[in-house]
Amino acid sequence: MKKLLILLLATTVFAACDKGDDAKTQPRTGEYAGALTVTDNTQSPATDSSWSNVHYVLTQGEDGLYTLTMPDIRFAEDMPMGLTIVIPKLKVENGALSSTVSPIIPQMGGKDHPEFGIPQFSGQVGDSTLEVTFTCVANVQMGPNKTLVLNHVAAFSGNIVK
Repeated sequence: MKKLLILLLATTVFAACDKGDDAKTQPRTGEYAGALTVTDNTQSPATDSSWSNVHYVLTQGEDGLYTLTMPDIRFAEDMPMGLTIVIPKLKVENGALSSTVSPIIPQMGGKDHPEFGIPQFSGQVGDSTLEVTFTCVANVQMGPNKTLVLNHVAAFSGNIVK
């Protein structure tokens, strides 16, 4: 009986240790606040715009994949209003944040927008930090005489706030 009790206790201790190790390797989901720098490569020379107190939200779905939401984001000084942009289907391995699909199709207003391609995406998730860099390119007809041309690199660095 003593041997059975010791075996049960040892199994419980090892299981508790394993769970603690897994918790340490899981990235922190939540809201991050930080700085965003956008480099506009449609101009020569390229121009940088920077914003502070920008918020990104990292969540994990039941499927184990992550979603990055950028609420009320602006990528240009002259954008009339901010947009909420969602980048779905991300994975985290050893702290590296990457996409499970290529190209990435961002979502805006709950809809996929393939006309705004994200051909490059990378990130790092630490215990309380998030760094994300991605390239967005587009050539979208906005009206009879207006074309939106994008070629920018967005770089965010922030710390978890909740």
